[in-house]
Amino acid sequence: MIDAAVMFAVALASLLLLLYVGYGEARRTYPLFLAEKMTAQGALIQTPMETYLRAGLPLRQFPGFRQIADPILSSDPSLASIAARDRTGLVFSAGTTTPDLPPTTQGLHTGEDWLQIAVPLRNRFEVVGDIVVTMPRAAAMAPIDAAIPWLAALAAVLAIVFALLSRILPSAGARISWLAIAYAACFAAMAGAVVYTLVSLYADGAQARVKALADSLAQRLKPIVAYDLALGDFDGIDRAFDDYLRLNADLRAVALLLDESVAIHTDRAARGKPWRHEAGTFEYRAAIGRTGEGREIRVAVALPSDVVWSAVARSVKNFAALFLAAGLMAALFLQLGRSVGRGRRGEDHGAALAVVRPVFFVGVFAESLATGFLPQLVRQAATEAGAGAGAASLAFTAYFLCFLLVLLPASHAAERRGGRMLIVIGATLAALAWLLPALAQTYPAFVLSRGLAGVGQGLLFIGVQHLVLAHAPAGQRTQAAAIIVYGFNGGMISGAALGSLLVNYIAPTGVFFLAATTATMVAVYGLALLPPSLQAPTPAGQSLGASLLGMLRGIPRALGSAGFLRAIFLIGAPSKATLTGIVAFGLPLILSQLGFPAEDIGQIIMLYGCGVLLASGPVSRLVDRTGSSRAVLIAGGIGAGLATMMIGTVGLSALPAFLQNKVAATLIVAAGTLALGLAHGCINAPIVTHVAGTSAGERLGPAGASALYRVLERIGHVAGPLLVAQLLLIAGTGPTSLLLAGGVLLAFAAAFALFSRSNPTTGGKTP
Repeated sequence: MIDAAVMFAVALASLLLLLYVGYGEARRTYPLFLAEKMTAQGALIQTPMETYLRAGLPLRQFPGFRQIADPILSSDPSLASIAARDRTGLVFSAGTTTPDLPPTTQGLHTGEDWLQIAVPLRNRFEVVGDIVVTMPRAAAMAPIDAAIPWLAALAAVLAIVFALLSRILPSAGARISWLAIAYAACFAAMAGAVVYTLVSLYADGAQARVKALADSLAQRLKPIVAYDLALGDFDGIDRAFDDYLRLNADLRAVALLLDESVAIHTDRAARGKPWRHEAGTFEYRAAIGRTGEGREIRVAVALPSDVVWSAVARSVKNFAALFLAAGLMAALFLQLGRSVGRGRRGEDHGAALAVVRPVFFVGVFAESLATGFLPQLVRQAATEAGAGAGAASLAFTAYFLCFLLVLLPASHAAERRGGRMLIVIGATLAALAWLLPALAQTYPAFVLSRGLAGVGQGLLFIGVQHLVLAHAPAGQRTQAAAIIVYGFNGGMISGAALGSLLVNYIAPTGVFFLAATTATMVAVYGLALLPPSLQAPTPAGQSLGASLLGMLRGIPRALGSAGFLRAIFLIGAPSKATLTGIVAFGLPLILSQLGFPAEDIGQIIMLYGCGVLLASGPVSRLVDRTGSSRAVLIAGGIGAGLATMMIGTVGLSALPAFLQNKVAATLIVAAGTLALGLAHGCINAPIVTHVAGTSAGERLGPAGASALYRVLERIGHVAGPLLVAQLLLIAGTGPTSLLLAGGVLLAFAAAFALFSRSNPTTGGKTP
């Protein structure tokens, strides 16, 4: 029952997170449909009032405001009021009290309690006032709120079903795959229900908008019937329809019908033909009246249903990213639940190691929550502080420098006192680091925050590394090392995906508080749940690597190895500089400059981690099988350069015309980022094998050379943001600046291929 409860909790948390994101998407998108409808309703009054104003008459003497506004209010109970204002204030009002708006502000205005649309009023020369249509936010959100209870109940039912399935699925050998299939099915069912709800909401909003647009046009054409005139007496109706279509670019068609025949149509070829409903459109006809010959005149407006699907598509894209993030986290905690349960029953001797598994994942997850928007905030804060936009890189450099400086002392402390307290202290410092910008988003606060975060994440990394390597069973060393790889990339993927979505609903401050809370939970988890058997220091003679003093002494001998130097300065350090300088710092700034929202930036960066995870396993097995790392490293270096240059081609005028649009730019950047991750997946693990096979490995031993390399490669971490900041200052913040960076990476890879004459090998085994 305890195991089933763990499964239920993990599934319910994932499904409720999906529901929350869907709810936030609906609250963000549905008002846009309502705004279009309210604009059309305001135009019903705008037309007669502007006719009056263009005659040179004053707004305050306009007769019949209530006679026009009251029928609109009675036909749409969700509206609170319609008011007219001039530059001195309120002139006319129908309905309840209209909340104040700043003067002469047109467009959609949202507040905690109201949605408002301001439609301008013009005379022949200028804007003299506006029509303000007001809807209570509670009325606007009522259809969304009504769907939440049944969706929440569905989430609970699906979580219960998943928990039951986890207990009755086949034997342990097949259980993992079946459990993953069951989780995916429950998540897909919940996503389908949320998407169905969104489609229904948006379709209702689109149809209400079409009705309001048709009514607005019909209002403008009523004089035809009122004065018993013929259509031939008017000139320019077709141009007016064209203008209407241009102002509402997503409309499919606007037509004037005589009975069932098309008299005027925005498609000239349709004139004189019977009106036909076009498949895939929302259509509404508004009656104007009858001509003297008794023929019925109506306005028809058609809106493509693609408008609804395009709004839903963004939600589906976000759900896909959320599925990947939630799936990685769920897999982690489901494995934890199974391992702990089997360990409790004496069935799994590796269960204690599984308890450590979530620590690094969740720690990196907390650090990655702000990936999609943090560089933009730091740059803005640096500019406001008078330090200049380039100073933003100092905050990120502070993180990686502090991370580097704490590694050796932390390793020494871990060998003496164990890794548990390092985890607790590191997670606590990470939580404090996120509290600083949550309380004050100033440039000094960001710099101090990043420095604290570097120390905290460094301690956390060493603490986890100590525990998994010191206490892994002899046959599970590779699995233990995979905890670090999976934790970093999986945590980055999940954090970037989730944080970039949540920032739309809880703002950056809310994300900072969430990161602080998550890091605090890691500290509490480490203090309360890491078992005593994992608290002991490493036994004498079983040091995880060279001691602090021994590692420092080994630096001159390692630097005397040409192969070691080539590995660091031509492949290793450039790859780390690319990660920290381009992926973590430069790319969010460039994409923000191109108009990408935070959610898209986070999801694009998430693809980098996906690429690393996809490539790391197969490439590592290839290197272990062949014992050769040189060709793989060359391929990774060349791939990283080409991928960076691919991202840099976005927006180039030399590209074909079909590649110079937002969709193509998104695909190019996404593909380039994924390719960069795949390239780095060819470098991260094989380069450790490579340096162990150099002369430095012979002098220091494979473990000593690998440990020293891991420390020295952090030079790239530290230098990356500084170098990219200077590149952006020199070449501009456009993506073309990455063409130069990609060229440098290609040159480094070519030099490595040219001067590394042999294939260092460790006999086919990764140290």
